[in-house]
Amino acid sequence: MRKGLFGLFIILITMGVYFYVLSTRIESLLNNIESLEQTVNTTDTDSAKYSRIRKLNIEIERYNVCVRKFPNNLYSKPFGHQRLEYFIAR
Repeated sequence: MRKGLFGLFIILITMGVYFYVLSTRIESLLNNIESLEQTVNTTDTDSAKYSRIRKLNIEIERYNVCVRKFPNNLYSKPFGHQRLEYFIAR
């Protein structure tokens, strides 16, 4: 009985640590995306703007892979982390 409870305790601790690391990673990616979106709108030249958009879309791709990958998808869906659309220049 004690071994079973100890094993369950270890699994719960591991899941908690994994969730914390995942939520920190997702938050970091979302902050990068937000700051890049702000700089895209303030960039003067077209080449700099497209460079920032390319960086922004790379960060969005990293976020989407992080959210869709197993077992991250088990944790991210219940907390509202959805797939993001790519930024399109206008």
